[in-house]
Amino acid sequence: MQTNGPIGPIALKAFLKQAGVSATTAWRWRKRGWLRTVSISNRPYVLPADLEEFIRRASAGEFFRALSGAAQTAAESRRAREGAGRENLA
Repeated sequence: MQTNGPIGPIALKAFLKQAGVSATTAWRWRKRGWLRTVSISNRPYVLPADLEEFIRRASAGEFFRALSGAAQTAAESRRAREGAGRENLA
């Protein structure tokens, strides 16, 4: 996959802002080994090749995990409420 973005390292903060995710999410991705970063002047950067690899793996659904427990129950309740709301509109 070719990108038209920068050729050099991308500051992690800039990537997070563009992706719309929090620093906590990035910390989790880095801890799990999903997003590789390099330290330049003691600041995290993402290399373009690592970013492309992350995007490829995410697009393939490699990081997807089915909901379980309380999260699954909440999602099912939300779907039921939204479905009931749509029926009232008809």
